[in-house]
Amino acid sequence: MSAVPQRFGRRVRSRRAAHRPAGQTPCGSTLGREVYQVHLTKSEQQIMEIFWKADHAMAQTEVVSTCVERKWKERSIFSMLNSLMEKGVLREVGFVRSGKTYARTFEPAMSHAEYLAAVVAEQLPAKQLPELLAALMQKMETTPAIQKEMRAALRENTQ
Repeated sequence: MSAVPQRFGRRVRSRRAAHRPAGQTPCGSTLGREVYQVHLTKSEQQIMEIFWKADHAMAQTEVVSTCVERKWKERSIFSMLNSLMEKGVLREVGFVRSGKTYARTFEPAMSHAEYLAAVVAEQLPAKQLPELLAALMQKMETTPAIQKEMRAALRENTQ
């Protein structure tokens, strides 16, 4: 038997990789933190939008009933929820009674802003970050209060 750790039936090369959510690979470093690639399909993004808008953990049946513009089969939702958990954007938080059985409940493992930051971080070199912030400020209406929060966030993350 090999001394290489096992995770979910797959061989993992290093201890550090064993603690990384499945489906994610390191793609660089930003201010000393690893950045992971997170690729979501269109359907996975739609499901995550439902979770990000919800204010509570949700079971699979509630996700299906919430999404009125799309009719997914239960097996498809099951597969996508498991895929989202493997990618590290969704986590199981408990169980709820569903008929005669119990159903798992889920909540986002990262906020919508954290997800978008991960997507941008994998595409944009760190040296272009000031240009990105300037472009965002031009595209979006920012109040003095939002600008104050942004300055505080920048100070907090540079210390």
